[in-house]
Amino acid sequence: MRKFFQWLLRKPVNWLAEKFSSDPNRERIHTALSNLYKNIKENPGKKGLLLELNSNSRFIIFSDQHKGAKNGSDDFMFAEKNYLSALDYYNQNSFYFISLGDNEELWENTLFAVKKNNVLSFDKEKLFLHRKAFTKVFGNHDLYWNNDPFAGWQLKKIYDEEVKIYEGLILQSTISNKLLEIFLTHGHQGDAQSDGNKFSTWFVGTIWAPLQAYLD
Repeated sequence: MRKFFQWLLRKPVNWLAEKFSSDPNRERIHTALSNLYKNIKENPGKKGLLLELNSNSRFIIFSDQHKGAKNGSDDFMFAEKNYLSALDYYNQNSFYFISLGDNEELWENTLFAVKKNNVLSFDKEKLFLHRKAFTKVFGNHDLYWNNDPFAGWQLKKIYDEEVKIYEGLILQSTISNKLLEIFLTHGHQGDAQSDGNKFSTWFVGTIWAPLQAYLD
């Protein structure tokens, strides 16, 4: 019976998940990203950082890990071993770690469940923070870090020190007397369904997450 329902429900549920998780609008996205870029340039350290990029720089950028609760809807758990090994390598070789959003899957899971089931990953990430080589950017699935008044307290409990959350950052370098900039952000800005949309959050957490666990 379960296999029958899996066959029957998989396509319509996947379609609904796509429909309610994203609604991009080109003009709105361009405006939002342009405003963020301008804000970082004019007020570095508020919404984002300006970091120097030179011949000695070493950056590693991870996004969309979606660390979950080690259940049927947790896609990260299959990649966790590789992620931990990668963090060991990059930390040992003095890379600067940029976590570019959706590091945690907080639409489908409670923060308590994510913290409880991903201690090893957080411990590895701490090592970069302790070297002052860690920047954390929020995405649409971990908007909690930017919106919740207790987010700073929770981050300090996870990482053992204060962690400021940013919306983006800009890497800057000068090559042949010309300024080169790399603008980094998660990219959900301007998406009506993803940019803090409460219905999307409810749908994914209440409908999609339990069904995904069942269908898998």
